[in-house]
Amino acid sequence: MKLTEKLLVGFLVLTTSLFCACSIIFADDTTFYTTVPKTYSLHFNIYGEGYIMIDDTLYEKNSVITVYENENYIIKFFPGNDAKLDKVLLNGEDTTLAIKYNALLLKDVDTDITLDIIFRNEDIIIVDTGTSAEKLTATFIVAFILLLILVAKRLFKQICDN
Repeated sequence: MKLTEKLLVGFLVLTTSLFCACSIIFADDTTFYTTVPKTYSLHFNIYGEGYIMIDDTLYEKNSVITVYENENYIIKFFPGNDAKLDKVLLNGEDTTLAIKYNALLLKDVDTDITLDIIFRNEDIIIVDTGTSAEKLTATFIVAFILLLILVAKRLFKQICDN
C-alpha cells in the first residue's frame, strides 16, 4: 500500500472517529491522536413556577447536564404565570444583577456549577396575622383609642363653648 493510500485510509478512519478517545496506528509507526474535551456538571435547582432553557432545551425540574470546558452557555429564564424571577445563585453567590433580558451568560466554563433559580409569585404576600386572642386584643385597643378620641373631641368642644 502506497503512503498516499495509507494517509487517505487513515484520514477517513480519523474523520469518522473524531469524537472518540482513540488513536489510530498506521504501518511505519505513524500515529494520530484525538482529544476529548474536558467536561463539567451543571446542576440546577428550580424553585417556584417557571422553567429555564439551555441550548434550545427546556428544563422544568431540577437536573444535571454536562457542559464542556471553556465553552459559553446562555441560560434563559421563563417565569410561570403571575411569577417573576426572584433570585439566581451561582455556586451559592447571588448573580441576579448579572441577568440581562432574563438571560445569564456562563462564560468559559472551567468548573462544576450549581445554579439555584428562584421564581416567586408576584401576588403572594405572606403576613403573619397572629392568633385569635391577639386579633381580639388588637381590635379592643383600636376601639379604645377611637373612644378616647371621641371623648377628647367632646371635651374640647365643651371647653370651647364655655
